[in-house]
Amino acid sequence: MGAARRDMMQSCVRWAAEGACSDNSSYMLKLCPVACGVCDLECKARRLTPHTCRRQPD
Repeated sequence: MGAARRDMMQSCVRWAAEGACSDNSSYMLKLCPVACGVCDLECKARRLTPHTCRRQPD
């Protein structure tokens, strides 16, 4: 999977709240993975706890 585990833009949380994760997914999933929940999905798929997942290298 290898997704980045941090948002790259300060506006990610606001954009996600406005529905951009689904409306503009190609952009948002790359630049705002935390706000869009990508990290949570990756952790669940790999059966990691949130604490362990955050500690994984990018």
